[in-house]
Amino acid sequence: MMIIKITSILMVLIGVIFLFLSFLQAMNILGNISGQLRRKWLIILCLIGFFILGYLFFDIILISNLPFPVELVTGVVFLGGAFFVYTVIHISQSTIAAQQKVEEVIALAKDDWENTFDTVTDMITVHDIDFNIVRANPSAKSLLGLRLQKGIPSEKCFRYYHGTEKPPSGCASCQSIQTVKPSTFEVFEPHLNRHLEISAMPQFGKDRQLVGLIHVTRDITDHKQAEEKLKKSESLLQKIFDVLPVGLWFADKDGKLLRGNPAGVKIWGAEPKISPSEYGIFKARRLPSGEEIAPEDWALAHTVSEGVTVVDEMLEIDAFDGKKKVILNYTAPVLDDRGELQGAIVVNLEITQLKEAEKKLQHTLDSLRKAFSTTIQVTISAVETRDPYTAGHQTRSADLAHAIATEMGLSEDKIEAIRMAGPIHDIGKLSIPSRNIVQTDKTF
Repeated sequence: MMIIKITSILMVLIGVIFLFLSFLQAMNILGNISGQLRRKWLIILCLIGFFILGYLFFDIILISNLPFPVELVTGVVFLGGAFFVYTVIHISQSTIAAQQKVEEVIALAKDDWENTFDTVTDMITVHDIDFNIVRANPSAKSLLGLRLQKGIPSEKCFRYYHGTEKPPSGCASCQSIQTVKPSTFEVFEPHLNRHLEISAMPQFGKDRQLVGLIHVTRDITDHKQAEEKLKKSESLLQKIFDVLPVGLWFADKDGKLLRGNPAGVKIWGAEPKISPSEYGIFKARRLPSGEEIAPEDWALAHTVSEGVTVVDEMLEIDAFDGKKKVILNYTAPVLDDRGELQGAIVVNLEITQLKEAEKKLQHTLDSLRKAFSTTIQVTISAVETRDPYTAGHQTRSADLAHAIATEMGLSEDKIEAIRMAGPIHDIGKLSIPSRNIVQTDKTF
């Protein structure tokens, strides 16, 4: 009988040890869960504690021979065990339901990933660390001509991408394998006759060990061709900009001067890149009035603030090289497709030499007019000397002809020609003998 009692006590103590170890494990699990599951797990911890106390109390009764009904203790422990089993099953049901939901979400995510992988227009291939293509999306299969057999990774990526028997230098896949980091580069592949942007991203397995690569390739041939055309256009525009014989300036939408071409820099003697608040460094006068231009009254200031175009504005400028020059100034807004201001252009045409030539020509014309007028007066005097009887007739005729031409609304040139020709309309008398011009008797 004693042996049975001792055996019972030892078995209960062993049970306490297992319960205590279970309690410690349950405490660790409690730190990783939250919400309703955490509350249920607390009930399990309480039940484990209850069992530990019950087991210990049962051993105390057996050892001390206390007059306490063992059947009652056993019944309470069994009741607690039943409740414990119920709680565990309930938690298991919740866990299984949650697990099923997670699996459904994972399956849905996998389907979404599969669909995305198959529908992406970029070429996507999955490689192992030996450069074997283990999977490819339809775009890659079509462009590369892949015929993969499921589960047999025997196609080397460099043969299809580069047409070589080994990875070329600068290969994105090689760099990713060496650095265990993503890498990207652009290359023209004669093998495919295409410009490609190739990105390789490391793929890791357990313990963060590199197991392969995800290889994403984008065909950028059209982009590169458009980029090349744009570069050629920009180069052509730059050449035109540089060789234009007139000054050309670009300003942003706020009126800040950004750059000028060589002709513009030569006109002004400098290339000021300034904002409207600094327009005061420019000195100029409008012609022919000679009105000084205020900083806020420059044509460019009106163009950027009001969107107006200014043409044929004649200015006398004080260039930064100390010279005075005459220019024709033009400004126009640059608008986008929506009509919003993006900037402005300024065109300067230097006409200094032309204005100087005009002055010289005007001076010559004035001298010729004076000389011609003197010649006319001499001619009139000579005619009147030969025919004193009609003295003053030429001048009066000229005045009358000038008045008639003015009244008729003739042009200034024609009126001036009539005024100059009128006084010499009797010039023919100079070649007629005086005896035929002047008569002493009135019988003639």
